[in-house]
Amino acid sequence: RHVGAGSTAADLACRAQYSAMANILDDTVGAIVDKLKAAGMWEDTLLVLSGDNGGPLILEESGATNWPLRGGKYTPWEGGVRAAAFVSGGAIPAGVRGTPVEVPIHAADWYATLCALAGVDPADARAAESGLPPVDGVDQWEALTTTPLASAQEVARGMTLSEGRVEAASARASAAAARRVLSQVAGDRVGCSSDEMLLASLAASREIPLDADSLLVGDLKLINATEVKFAVVAPKSFPNSTSKEVRNIARACAAKGGCLYDVAADPSEGDDIAEAHPHTVAAMMDRLASARAGFYSNDETGVDDCPGDTGGLPCACWTAVHRYGGFMGPYQK
Repeated sequence: RHVGAGSTAADLACRAQYSAMANILDDTVGAIVDKLKAAGMWEDTLLVLSGDNGGPLILEESGATNWPLRGGKYTPWEGGVRAAAFVSGGAIPAGVRGTPVEVPIHAADWYATLCALAGVDPADARAAESGLPPVDGVDQWEALTTTPLASAQEVARGMTLSEGRVEAASARASAAAARRVLSQVAGDRVGCSSDEMLLASLAASREIPLDADSLLVGDLKLINATEVKFAVVAPKSFPNSTSKEVRNIARACAAKGGCLYDVAADPSEGDDIAEAHPHTVAAMMDRLASARAGFYSNDETGVDDCPGDTGGLPCACWTAVHRYGGFMGPYQK
């Protein structure tokens, strides 16, 4: 609901419920941490808490704000894909506690990371026998336990500069950190344009497809969709009594040959740098096309396990109310 000076308790019911849910989560995590500490187990614990996506800007859904990021859930903008997450516990070295992780981490990386910590091979033989693609998550433990500067220096030590191009021996540092170190290594080398510098940084960066038309390589994001909706940075106060539908505020990236953003330097994605870096855009287009060829999607469909009449509730909500005491749970056969 929109919130304004004349808002009633009914208008604020959804926000009150959302706030209560966040408070319960906070209290529950705190209680678990207290129990682990009381049992002398906290120093041997790795706690991972992660969202799955940004909040939706759809007013009738929840009307979230991801300020200062652009867009929200269902979009490739940073407001949709840069989810909040943190790690804690005694397993995290004291020297990096309270510091940001500047390496892009995909949700699939947690599986590979936890397998590595447990000494378990992440390969899934049964999945392979069924024709499923291999696990493509990356062990990110090094990124979680070292500082960005240290990682960037490791990249720099593996770089060989030749005619404005760079070969990197490590891909652990973020592209932005690598570029900062590279600038120190290269100095003001004549003939090395900014486009060539960005091209060089791609070699030191992992690629993460965000959808069929969007690719993140290090800190560079290419978007080549025909229409990218919710292209707005919702203010902190969104939504309020004057908020309007923002779904159709869009950018036509494909029509101009693709949009390119440095999401480390420009997390709000306000500065499209594609025109100034055509070779980088072309290289990323090629990498996106190559990645797209390997996308996997099964043809299975779920069947809702609910009665014919749910009183207008989605099946997931009906099962939460009638089977799981108000908690979300399995709702399909």
